[in-house]
Amino acid sequence: QPSQIGYNHQCPYPVKHYDPQTNVHFVSKGNHRHRRVPPPLISNLTSINSRTPSKRGSPSSDPDEEDFQVKCNNNDIDFLLYLKNSTSFALLYDKLNWPLTIAGKEFTFPSWPSIPPQLSVIIKNVNINIEFEEFSNEVKALVHDVINVVRMNNKFGNDIHLVKLELSSTSTRQDLLNAKKLIVNYISYDVIEFLSPATVLICSKCSGIGHFRTQCTEQHETCKTCAQAFSDLKNHRCTADPVCKHCSGNHLSNSAKCPVTIVLFPYNPPQALNNSVMMKLDELMTKITDVKDHLAILSSKHDKFEQFMIDKTQQDELVKQQMDLLQKNDHELKKDLVQLKVLFERHDNMFLKLLFPMFEDLFFFIASTNQDKRGNTLDADLKCRLERYLIHVKKSRESKQCCA
Repeated sequence: QPSQIGYNHQCPYPVKHYDPQTNVHFVSKGNHRHRRVPPPLISNLTSINSRTPSKRGSPSSDPDEEDFQVKCNNNDIDFLLYLKNSTSFALLYDKLNWPLTIAGKEFTFPSWPSIPPQLSVIIKNVNINIEFEEFSNEVKALVHDVINVVRMNNKFGNDIHLVKLELSSTSTRQDLLNAKKLIVNYISYDVIEFLSPATVLICSKCSGIGHFRTQCTEQHETCKTCAQAFSDLKNHRCTADPVCKHCSGNHLSNSAKCPVTIVLFPYNPPQALNNSVMMKLDELMTKITDVKDHLAILSSKHDKFEQFMIDKTQQDELVKQQMDLLQKNDHELKKDLVQLKVLFERHDNMFLKLLFPMFEDLFFFIASTNQDKRGNTLDADLKCRLERYLIHVKKSRESKQCCA
């Protein structure tokens, strides 16, 4: 890819500051600003036969203003597309909108641009003590076209109360700017336009500071690498080490890290607000966070108590089922006892009214047959046994009657 990137820009105002990273021009009078096009999209095609190593299209009236650039490298072709506005950028930023092939050739994306300011907004007064990941997820749930949520930092790298939203839709950005408010977690935040701080404008012809190429009075072009002037820079093939035209340092003349440009245009980021209102808001947010933590603890305890009640209800139901089973078994046992009592009464009646009288009569009959005609006992031993049997029968009858 080429080291110098051309943009299609036409600024009708005298420009004082220009930010090459965000493509925003700042004019010297008033608060007017002119937006440049977003960063170029780069697509890489497979190798084709080409006689020239570089081709440039320039439909603009300014020869230095380019709408696209093609550069061959190792039998490959890289296309840099310079888009007219943020709507075109948002459309092509989604890879699903690209065709599978271009001119029958497959292609890849070796790099991908960042979201420009034209698709970004700023949320003000966002507490630095909030859970930022939760805040980001809530914002993405509210605004579906949000790609990134970025916490802004000051020059010391500390978080400040500004949050940048990078969007994929110009209409969504405009809706946010028109609404001027965004409610996140029941808190209303101000929404403003994102404007990157201006750095320095460097001429692409002479590498001078503070003017465009169209305003340049130099006759020759200056090489960005060796800082030497040539009448036709296209015929120059520079192989020297980088030398800055302004400070003679070992960097390119258009580098934003040059000490001269830093001194002329120092970067002064906005300081974080530190007034009584912000302190009170921070204190309020801290208390809200504490209340939220307490509510989370109470919610956890409530959930545990609900689970305990559910378990207790299930246990009570199990105990009730067991009690019902015991009552059923007790009822069946009582029925069995009644039946057993009836059976015992039947057996007692049979013994008392049938068997015992029958045994007595049988014993008396045997005793009568154990005598001769004179009444003498024939078998004394049998007589003794019969008497003993009669005594046992009488005792058994008496015990049965006592139990009854």
